[in-house]
Amino acid sequence: MLTTGHAVVEVIEHYHTHPNIAASGIDQVVTTDGNDITIAGENDGFQVRTSDVQPVPRLRSLLELESGSNDPMAVLLTTLILGVMATGGGVTAGHVTITLLVQFAAGGVAGGLIGWVAAWVVNRVRPAGEGLIPVMVLAWGLIAFGLTDALGGNSYLAVYLAGMVLGNRLGPRRQPAVEFHDGLSWLMQIGMFVMLGLLVFPSELGSVAAVGVAIALFLMLVARPVSVFLCLLPFSYRPREKVYVSWVGLRGSVPIILATFPASYGIAGANQIFNLVFFIVLVSVLVQGMSLVPVARRLGVTVGGGSE
Repeated sequence: MLTTGHAVVEVIEHYHTHPNIAASGIDQVVTTDGNDITIAGENDGFQVRTSDVQPVPRLRSLLELESGSNDPMAVLLTTLILGVMATGGGVTAGHVTITLLVQFAAGGVAGGLIGWVAAWVVNRVRPAGEGLIPVMVLAWGLIAFGLTDALGGNSYLAVYLAGMVLGNRLGPRRQPAVEFHDGLSWLMQIGMFVMLGLLVFPSELGSVAAVGVAIALFLMLVARPVSVFLCLLPFSYRPREKVYVSWVGLRGSVPIILATFPASYGIAGANQIFNLVFFIVLVSVLVQGMSLVPVARRLGVTVGGGSE
């Protein structure tokens, strides 16, 4: 419930904030080159805010889009793969393709429509007190999630799109909603990470350290760069901008949450999977999170750094 609430709240808030550096990862504060970098959870992805370092606008927009849109696919693929593993196979490629199309089509349509209806209602209803406006906004987020799930669509995509539409159409009632959801999102994040922390036993991480470091390095140095360069081939991004986007691919809270799913599916070795994913996220945040600002400056992709 905390995870769902966190997703709903963060998506609705997402479109009223303007992070300086957007990335993907988990909550923590790191310091590098004298700058405090706050890494704040945002669905799967999260923002990295610094006091004086900003990537150029088109990189910031690209990373914000990735940050909010990759979770629906991650959740759907994880549940599909675990379902196949739990049933011992028997699922065809055609079935997977149809499931993906239905989930995303239903989620996209439902999210957009619910967001439009929510904006229309919130802007016209006159509640007994202004404090009820954020409650209405949150309720519509929950409606988008639950209704889309009941229709067989991707609930996370629906919440994302509903939040985008609603957030851009709230008008003068936006500010109280932003302030309420800002506090509530931090509360949800605290609860979520307390729960995740209760699942981690540091004494068990040593057994997965070697494999975890190897996988983390492969993701950082091979998998992420290759996928980024291939996906950005049709677009006019400079090589140094592609390198920066490749390096910003932090693993974060959503992978850790998804790593708890195997246990619910009865998958053998579920505890090892969780420990491995947690260790990979830890390495990613420490290595990439600590170096984001120096890398951005070195590549010249900051505002005023020559990449505009």
